[in-house]
Amino acid sequence: MRKRMRFTSNVSVKIATMLTVLSVLLVACAPTPAPEATQPVKATATSIAQPTIAPTETPPKGPQGTLVVLQGLLPIVPDPHKEYLTSSWNVNYAIYDPLTLVDENMKLTPKLATSWRLEAPTSWIFEIRKGVKFHDGSPLTAKDVVWSLARIRDPETKSIWGRIYSYVTDAEMVDEYTVRITTAFPEVAVPQDFGRMCILPQGAFERMGEEEFFQHPIGSGPFKLVKNVPGEEIVMEANEDYWGGVPKVKTLVWRGVPEEATRVAELLTGRADVVHGIPASETDRIEKSDIASLALVKSVRNLYIKMDLRQPPFDDIRCREAVALAIDAQAIIDSIYGGRAYPVAGWLSDYSWGQNPDLEPYPYDPERAKALLAEAGYPDGLSCKFTMGRGRFVQDAEVGLAIADQLGKAGFDINLEVLEWGTYSKKMNAGELTGIHMAASGNTTGEPDQMLRGVDIDRNDVYILSEELTDMVHKSMAEGDLDKRKQLIMALDKKIHEEYLELCTFALQDIYGISNRVHGFQPRPNELMWFLDVSVD
Repeated sequence: MRKRMRFTSNVSVKIATMLTVLSVLLVACAPTPAPEATQPVKATATSIAQPTIAPTETPPKGPQGTLVVLQGLLPIVPDPHKEYLTSSWNVNYAIYDPLTLVDENMKLTPKLATSWRLEAPTSWIFEIRKGVKFHDGSPLTAKDVVWSLARIRDPETKSIWGRIYSYVTDAEMVDEYTVRITTAFPEVAVPQDFGRMCILPQGAFERMGEEEFFQHPIGSGPFKLVKNVPGEEIVMEANEDYWGGVPKVKTLVWRGVPEEATRVAELLTGRADVVHGIPASETDRIEKSDIASLALVKSVRNLYIKMDLRQPPFDDIRCREAVALAIDAQAIIDSIYGGRAYPVAGWLSDYSWGQNPDLEPYPYDPERAKALLAEAGYPDGLSCKFTMGRGRFVQDAEVGLAIADQLGKAGFDINLEVLEWGTYSKKMNAGELTGIHMAASGNTTGEPDQMLRGVDIDRNDVYILSEELTDMVHKSMAEGDLDKRKQLIMALDKKIHEEYLELCTFALQDIYGISNRVHGFQPRPNELMWFLDVSVD
């Protein structure tokens, strides 16, 4: 029998000592508005009674200054039709526009689509905003929307969104600014679903070719890309012809910094202006500084545990329940996040429509977990692989080590594998992970189908493969009566929770570090950062 991995009993001590182990286990390392106008000074009388007018400062015109934004990851690939991470969408939304988007209150708002309506049970009409121009000056019309959706759905594109939009059977241009979307079956969440579809210019893409286009991308968003060092830095300049108004910042710089301590150091030395993913342990130091402050918001980001249900041992509900009972979410919240996180039950967050209020977080009971493993035929413990990706959310390395420790105490013989996030996500999406793996997801639109499609075989699921769950999801997608749909969604969430098909553990509090020279930044629960109205001194 493989020698069981041993951890110290104290979680905080374990984390400090095991971080050195992490570097050995790591399969692939991640790479290291204008100022307010001054009012004119009033004329004053001199000793010889001759009025003298003080110089008047002319308000600066156009975008001003440079804003540096730090987050754990930059886009893994330059193609927005192949990305799914929220951190990547922050960058994509600066360059490209989607049809819809949710605002800081998680309310659905128009973007390139000014309105939408259900024409028939399987037909939606979208009216496209007039007067929008791509960065090269060409007009954005319905043909670009139709073409972008066709590109996503084309198997040759190999877009992760191809399966997600597989329910779309046709997209046609009714006129220059009207699009009809036809679906295979009724889908009431189409307007929210299309918030992740960036619209690209068909003409420029076909003229330049894919490789050149993504080296010099052309969108319709508030900023234009001028430099891209993959994985390290992206530099953008303001699009002064943006249909939504002129950005207040002239230069927007994005940097990918996986190490939390480095992000904090960059903020406190004045080399960064907006930093996402501040560890709870660093909040006091930032609050006491005279250079930056904190912005906090309860996040939709939910840490969850997935298991490979396609084969033993996790096709057995007893083994899945044992995993649930082995994890002490509150201990992780207290020891790693200093209490700045929230136990959760079920897939849907406080910001999600259709949340089931009757679900309770799983209890912590390692002795019961051992008993369940014995009942399932593993009286001497269950050996299994535990895979985690590093760099996805704040302090994920510590969390992974803590969960591995807890599993070990509950009768699991853990073979821990730590992957750089890009490698991990490719394996996860391809269905190549076995045993247990740790991930994080968030309902960025507030629409429950964004989460529940993860158990839909036709669109997202590659690990559970339940026809029953897929049918339940499709029924919830098609139900237009809100009360009836809510009951279907609550039943779905309850089934996932009670059968331990995927294990939600806790939701994070998003902590941003904001330089004192930044004005107008507002954190959002869905981690999306919008810089159109942000200015710097």
